[in-house]
Amino acid sequence: MKGNQHEIAIHQRQVLLKARNMNWIGKLTGLIKDKPTFIAVGVRHLPGENGLIALLQKEGYKVDPVEK
Repeated sequence: MKGNQHEIAIHQRQVLLKARNMNWIGKLTGLIKDKPTFIAVGVRHLPGENGLIALLQKEGYKVDPVEK
């Protein structure tokens, strides 16, 4: 891909990730409201203001990383 096409592809991925995360957050909060829950997702869904970590925290959930 060249220049502008590459930037468009990056933007499309970001829009898709945000849309998926916003869709998931509604479903996830219904699944996890009553008990601690383990959720596994691809790494790109986690960071940023529209990432699942921030979205769950905005809903009032405590998010802890899994450690060895």
